[in-house]
Amino acid sequence: MDLRGNGGGSMWPMLAVAAPLLHGDGVIGAFIDRACARIPWWLRRGRVGTGWWPQARSTGPSQLPGPVAVLTDGDTASSGEAVAVAFRGLPRVRSYGAATYGFSTANESYPMPDGARLLITGARFCDRTGAVYEGPLTPDAEVLEGDALPVALADLTRH
Repeated sequence: MDLRGNGGGSMWPMLAVAAPLLHGDGVIGAFIDRACARIPWWLRRGRVGTGWWPQARSTGPSQLPGPVAVLTDGDTASSGEAVAVAFRGLPRVRSYGAATYGFSTANESYPMPDGARLLITGARFCDRTGAVYEGPLTPDAEVLEGDALPVALADLTRH
């Protein structure tokens, strides 16, 4: 899963695309709000969401076998980081590249009287194991020089 340069957007379509690699149904991450309440992200029958309603649906196969390499760099931010978090804690998954940008948070939008909107960080990301992220995500294998893809491919073929 190449998340390099993924600066964000809606996390739900991204998670739907990643769904076949996330090893089946269940909780794939969560938001942790200011009161430390956990709001899970889930995968069920190709649909991803939070709360009661699905946010996006995968049209691909239900599961793809094999190990997964997650590639990140300093431009992987926000929703790109949410996708990286969804892979954390899974067996046969390793991350490669450089630390992410550090926007591993969710924002709340508030309308202002002049029509502008104020965004305030209201939650942090949490992986399926309960680890909470504040700031950049460090990959399992840092690749600071050159391209992380050949390093990841070589590593995956050894396992």
